Amino acid sequence: MRVSPNGIAFVAAREACVTHAYQDGEHFSIGFGHNGPEVKRDQRITVLEAVRLLVDDVRVREPIVNHALKVDVAQHEYDALFSGFYQSGSDLLRDVTAQLNKGDRNEAMAVLVSHNRNAKGDF
Repeated sequence: MRVSPNGIAFVAAREACVTHAYQDGEHFSIGFGHNGPEVKRDQRITVLEAVRLLVDDVRVREPIVNHALKVDVAQHEYDALFSGFYQSGSDLLRDVTAQLNKGDRNEAMAVLVSHNRNAKGDF
């Protein structure tokens, strides 16, 4: 599966667009959470470049989500799972797909929501 245009827009809205490099933990990020060794401290990009980076980042991560899923899901479920993975990482992907793969969509949603916290642990 692939993330839909609506899914990409949702990721973008949750991530926010920052057109200058910013410290994000041990590394620098730019755009919609793009990071890597090529992102430098004083780097600046346009909003269009940020969107392109986001789409590239989404396409690189889709195979990871597809590999974790062993069951069919609806497009909106895939988009939500992907957004959670993009935001929160591999632990969320592992925990949510474990429930989806068992066929428990309700528990998968509960796990997805439980990971939806900020750095302070607030919803």
